[in-house]
Amino acid sequence: MKNTLRANFIIIFFLVCSFNFYAQVEVFFAEVDSNYVTLYNSYAYRNCCAEYDMQINQDDFKIDWIQYDTGFTCVCVCNFDLSVSFGPLNDGYYYAEIYYTCAPDYPCDTVYLTTIEFEINTDQITDFASVVDEFQSACYEVSIQEINIIKGIISSPNPFTTSTTLSYELKQPEKVTLTIYDYLGKQVYQTQENQPQGKQQLIWNAEVLPDGIYYYRLQAGEQTANGKMVKVRL
Repeated sequence: MKNTLRANFIIIFFLVCSFNFYAQVEVFFAEVDSNYVTLYNSYAYRNCCAEYDMQINQDDFKIDWIQYDTGFTCVCVCNFDLSVSFGPLNDGYYYAEIYYTCAPDYPCDTVYLTTIEFEINTDQITDFASVVDEFQSACYEVSIQEINIIKGIISSPNPFTTSTTLSYELKQPEKVTLTIYDYLGKQVYQTQENQPQGKQQLIWNAEVLPDGIYYYRLQAGEQTANGKMVKVRL
């Protein structure tokens, strides 16, 4: 019994330690070498297909480090390390703001991450700084990310008399299938087409069908959305 309890305690302790390790948050810091500086973003939790282009913008003693994800958006995320080295810099106290922006196939607003402060003190006068090195580690600790491919689906008008329009947004390009059933579960309509990312519409004309309750099933890739529509007389 004691051995079993001890074994269970070891397993639980290992799982807790593992969870704490995997739950680490991103770490940001700077290292100064003469009048050059390296900014680090450790344990970044991002798109696992990310390929970064590091950009440094300087305005006097303010630095912007912008991490451009130039890869494709995948249905997984991972942790990895990023860094960028640049210089030479004039003497002074600097603060660097760090930003991240999404992959081009999944656009989003540029996100502010944090601000790092550092000081240069070398008694040297230099020109405008430029990037001399950048680093992106291999992806590690990969996990699957749930992406809601279909967003904000609406049937309008509903109730309707002859036709209704299904409006929705796709998070990524997909083959979309719309199937409609009557109240007994019999299929009365189906259409399929490849659609790009963004806002979409599908029109269903039910003029020849009787009044009543109908159910739709909208499938995009492996995900589906379901809803109810009602056809009424004028």
